[in-house]
Amino acid sequence: SSYVDNDVVFFNTNEGVEQLHQGIEIDFRAKPQPDLPYTLTGFLSIGDWQYVGDAVTRTTDEDQNVISTETQDVDGGKVGDAAQFTAGLGIDMKLAENVSFDTDIRFYDELYSDVGAVKENLLLPSFHVWDAGLSYKMYLGADDEKSLNIRVNVNNVSQFGYGAQMLTKDENIVDVELSVQYQVSNPQEFLFNVAVPTQSIKEATASALRQVVGHTSLDEILTTGREKAREEVERQLVEILDIYKTGLHVVDVNLQPAKPPEQVTEAFDDAIKAREDQQRFINQAQAYKEKVIPISQGQSSRIIQEASAYKAKVTLDAKGDVAKFLALLEEHSRAPNLTNQRLYYASLEKVFANTSKILIDNSGSNNILYLPLDKLSSSNSNEKDVVSDQVTLKQSEIEEIVKRDDEYKSHMNANRPSYFNQNINRTR
Repeated sequence: SSYVDNDVVFFNTNEGVEQLHQGIEIDFRAKPQPDLPYTLTGFLSIGDWQYVGDAVTRTTDEDQNVISTETQDVDGGKVGDAAQFTAGLGIDMKLAENVSFDTDIRFYDELYSDVGAVKENLLLPSFHVWDAGLSYKMYLGADDEKSLNIRVNVNNVSQFGYGAQMLTKDENIVDVELSVQYQVSNPQEFLFNVAVPTQSIKEATASALRQVVGHTSLDEILTTGREKAREEVERQLVEILDIYKTGLHVVDVNLQPAKPPEQVTEAFDDAIKAREDQQRFINQAQAYKEKVIPISQGQSSRIIQEASAYKAKVTLDAKGDVAKFLALLEEHSRAPNLTNQRLYYASLEKVFANTSKILIDNSGSNNILYLPLDKLSSSNSNEKDVVSDQVTLKQSEIEEIVKRDDEYKSHMNANRPSYFNQNINRTR
């Protein structure tokens, strides 16, 4: 394996390593009924591949200079770079005399990272591969002894996973895993430019991932910055493959959710929960704001309109009262006494219009006169007496009241022209 430190590439070589491979494999091919045009295929492989004993790890630089040599206990460590559990299922169908179709799907699990002989290896995500193909057999010659097979394949893109513990920009350790899907885009470059293109893309992925994680904080790689980190890893990986012209095309890079070390997992879970609560409170506050503001704006608009209407009403009423007062003032300046009498009578008329009974205190007498005006107005002119529950008035008393009223009106009419003439003469 290899790694990069301060822009220098170092290589680890394991020597004296023994591997123990054990497991079981099953293959089958079955045709449910002889007359059916299809055949089922499948396989199952369950393995347990481990390192045995110790390993001597030698670290060298790019010029093959030995940097260090150490012995490590790798007994029981999982062998990487090959899935220890695989299963597949397929079907072959004969569509016509010379045409057939086949497809199969394969599942891979228990795949460990290819980091050399180590005791604690990293388990990578499982994946599956789907393939399909169409074949046509064309016979040549009259006796059909020779034939030409034409086949079209639809192959799934290749995929591998990589993961390791890495150091972030703020000097925290984090477990990061990703999977890369790729396919061969240039067969000539794939075959002749690089010795092992599949190994090159794995090493380029490790280099790009460590570079990005090393320039990203722990909080970003765990939460909001994960998508940005994925895009940056994909960009750097594509650049490296283009520089070395490996003939490989990166289809997709899937960065798995990063995990903090187990010792601080609970603390990070609490931090994530607090961040989710913060976002929930922000959303609730925003919803309350959007609900309350329109209601408040409507209420304020209604209050302003009511105030404007009240202002206009009071202003118009005040203007009307002023105009009425100015008209009375002009009349009062011309005939003060007469105007006062008119105002007095007008006030009495308003008061008496709302009552049907009038009590008159006759000074010097113990009797209280009661005038039932409502009955007087509706009585017959030939009626001699007006009867009340309390007092009975004679016809002569009523005539006396009417007579005095007529005398008062005559006196007012007689004095009015003279009074106006005096005021006119004063004005001149």
